[in-house]
Amino acid sequence: MFNFKNLKLVLAFLSLFVLISSVEETYAKYNTEAEGQANINIARWQISINNQDIITDSYITNVITPTLINNPNVKNGVIAPLSVGYFDLILNYTNVDVSFNYGITTSIATNSNVTDLKVTGYSENGGNVIPVDSNMNNVGNTILVTDTNRIKTIRVYITWDDFETETMNNSADTMAAINQGKAILNVSIRFTQITE
Repeated sequence: MFNFKNLKLVLAFLSLFVLISSVEETYAKYNTEAEGQANINIARWQISINNQDIITDSYITNVITPTLINNPNVKNGVIAPLSVGYFDLILNYTNVDVSFNYGITTSIATNSNVTDLKVTGYSENGGNVIPVDSNMNNVGNTILVTDTNRIKTIRVYITWDDFETETMNNSADTMAAINQGKAILNVSIRFTQITE
């Protein structure tokens, strides 16, 4: 004979199993995982002076070409007392993705035979000549990343001073010429990213 007590027990376990299963499905949460990478472009910082990349080669002596203004009393291509000339620094920052400051300073090289070499001024992109002290202290500017012009030409004007501010007398001028020395001007250009 069939035992109703056992049937009740089986039905109770079956009901309990159905109840647990439905409660488990009711309170189940979705659980999914994904992975990836955030690819962020790095700002470019490639500046050239007179077509030379200064990141790979910061020694720019070979790309600075002085031009001496013709004087009927001085041979072309040489400097003498009271001669004037200039050199250009063409800054190309086409491949720069940040705003930055630049500063230019000059000084007479210790091995220069002419200590009266003087910077008289500079111009930007063919503009008016701006007078400066002889070392170009505090010459510089800010270049914003939003500026559309990505090339700037800075023309630096020089002279062999032979006036009251000279440090060499006529005898020293003559000795520099006899020794076939060089008039050497140190040029330093610093570029600094604007961080804020």
